[in-house]
Amino acid sequence: TITQNAGVAVTLGTSGYSQAGGTFTASDTTITTNGNWTISGGTFNQGSSTVVFVGLPGGTITGSHTLNHVTFDTNSSGEFNWTIAAGTTLTVAGTLTLDNTSTGPIHLNTGTIAAQGNITVADANNYSGTATILINGTGAQTFSGAATQTAGGLPNVQINKPSGTLTLAGTIRADGSWTYTAGTVNAGTSTVVFGSGGSTITGS
Repeated sequence: TITQNAGVAVTLGTSGYSQAGGTFTASDTTITTNGNWTISGGTFNQGSSTVVFVGLPGGTITGSHTLNHVTFDTNSSGEFNWTIAAGTTLTVAGTLTLDNTSTGPIHLNTGTIAAQGNITVADANNYSGTATILINGTGAQTFSGAATQTAGGLPNVQINKPSGTLTLAGTIRADGSWTYTAGTVNAGTSTVVFGSGGSTITGS
C-alpha cells in the first residue's frame, strides 16, 4: 500500500506510472506524469486528486480505471500524442480539463475517455485525434469550450447520459464525429462548430 499524504504533490518522470497489484491511495493534490500510465491490477483510490498528463511526446494510458480530476496539458512546445490503448476506458469522475499551454497540438487517440463530471476546454489549441470523449454522467454536467471558428478542435464526442442535463457553454469545435445517443442537452447560448475534420453528426 502506498499513500499520498495530503498536500504533497507527486511528479513522475518519463518512466511514468505502472501498477500491477497492491493499493495506491491518492490525496487532495496533483499527480503529474511525463510518461506512460498503466494500471493492470490492484486498486487505485483516486481520492480528490488531479492527475495531469504532460510531457513530450506524450504516452499511452492502459487499463480501464477511474480517476478523479484529469488534465491534459503541455509544458513545452511540440506535438503531443496521448493514446488511450484499444479497449481501455479512462473514466473521469470529476472534471476533465483540456488546457494546452503550448503552441503545438495535443492528439488524443484510440480509446475512450468517459467524462462523468464537467468538461472544460480552456483554450483554442487543437485536441484532435481518434479517441472518443464519452459524456455519460448521471447528474448535471457542463461542457464549456474556448474554441474559435478555425481552432480548438476536439476528437470524437458522444453524449449518452442516462440522467441529468448536459449544458453547453462557450464555443465547442468538433473535428471528429458528434454522436447524440441519450440525455437532456441544454444548448444555452453556446456555439458548436463542426470543423474541417469531416465530422459525422449522428442522433437527432
